[in-house]
Amino acid sequence: MSYFKQNKTTLWILIAVILFNITAIATIYYKTNIKGCQKQCREEKGCFQSYLKTELNLTPVQAEKFEVEKQKYHDTVMAVHRIMMVKREFMTREMSKPNADTALLYKTADELGVLYATTRKLYINHYFDLSKICNDEQKNKLSSIIGNVFCCEGRGEGMGPEKDHKKQHQSCKANDGSNF
Repeated sequence: MSYFKQNKTTLWILIAVILFNITAIATIYYKTNIKGCQKQCREEKGCFQSYLKTELNLTPVQAEKFEVEKQKYHDTVMAVHRIMMVKREFMTREMSKPNADTALLYKTADELGVLYATTRKLYINHYFDLSKICNDEQKNKLSSIIGNVFCCEGRGEGMGPEKDHKKQHQSCKANDGSNF
């Protein structure tokens, strides 16, 4: 082997080791930051609800009513989300089979669509229940906030006035299972 070929091989090995180390450091950094945010969100009970209480400047009586509505809504939505998760897992298992039953997969997809529509209806009812608690100024602000949530949902865009809150607590929705 010539001197140049040996050095060329050594150079490529060195570059590969350096890239591997950079990737490992970036992964460790990413994982530690994400876990920190998730921990912070778990400690703050209901991130979006807390945001609404602050942003709408609720009185203690209104805040208590908001909490009652949140609990009623949250329990119902979480039950629907659990059913949706089971159906998604079923679809994943079925699709990985060599002879997947497409009729069953289509039926399950339709059922998921119905469940998704159910969550949308629950969100709408929750909004109207919350707006009954608010005064006129608070209703306008709530309408703006919730309108931005529905408008930008799933597109990864900023969500209006609460976009800084969203950036700060990306994992809140994942922990909570709901948008609000």
